[in-house]
Amino acid sequence: MSARNEHQVEVNGFGCKCLKHESNSECEIAAKRDLHLSISARVIVGSAIIHVFVGKDNQVFACHEDLLALHSGYFKERFARVEADTDEKIALPEAAPQIFAEFYAWLYTGNWMATSILCTQTTGQEAYALATFLEAPALQNYYMDQNRKDYKEDKFNWLYANSVESVYKVTKKGSLHRKFTSHVVGCKDPLRVFPEGSKEWKAWKNCKGPKGFFKRCPDLEEDLTALNGKDWGDTFPWDECYRKDYMVEEIPLGLTWDHQLLAKQSLQDRKKDAKNKAKPKDVRSKIELAHLVRKKEPAA
Repeated sequence: MSARNEHQVEVNGFGCKCLKHESNSECEIAAKRDLHLSISARVIVGSAIIHVFVGKDNQVFACHEDLLALHSGYFKERFARVEADTDEKIALPEAAPQIFAEFYAWLYTGNWMATSILCTQTTGQEAYALATFLEAPALQNYYMDQNRKDYKEDKFNWLYANSVESVYKVTKKGSLHRKFTSHVVGCKDPLRVFPEGSKEWKAWKNCKGPKGFFKRCPDLEEDLTALNGKDWGDTFPWDECYRKDYMVEEIPLGLTWDHQLLAKQSLQDRKKDAKNKAKPKDVRSKIELAHLVRKKEPAA
């Protein structure tokens, strides 16, 4: 079986050559997921298994340490800080186990969990907030693409007051999730979308009143005021042309793994070890060296 080249497809700036996708972003997302799976499968070879205790009841998730460090800046820093004390407990007491489970699923599959049993109306918002806390930009962008798809396909484009409010509840000023949500509200105008007199129409009609939800999330009112007068024409915030406006900056996964490997041992020393006939050649070191000396593409 021939070795698969993880960089056969350039991820950025190309048309769909596989004829399976309707847009460049769909093709890019598919290529990124393939790369995610390919690299993750190699990273876990020989990696230590650690236990992360999540939630107030300490639900346990067994994870590969190197995989967590690869995809999460939070865990990367945490492991570096506790390296001298391997007995320290890794705990996230404030995180919801069902939301961490979505991160866990993405970590190993490149997708969130394919089950509705854990989902609520605010799962997407909470998962994005967790990805932000864990400093996992690739996961933030994954969820944003999911949001764009959901907003496009949902009849009311997720303009429900409780959904919008939940975004502002779990995010902070400057969040791109807030930016996207406020743009959707400003573009669609819930008072035009929902039937007059309906529960949702009333919620938006009275949003500025004494009991309106703007009282609970004043930042939303501020963001909408800043958008006053913006003309979207025949476009919508979820359209392809606006996608980059809502994406956080992320380093290509191949380069991130480079940095992770070189922080442990230089390329020069790795090559010396490979030439040393007296030194055992374990599978992990072979995989890592092959990655470091690969031919790098723009998206590598």
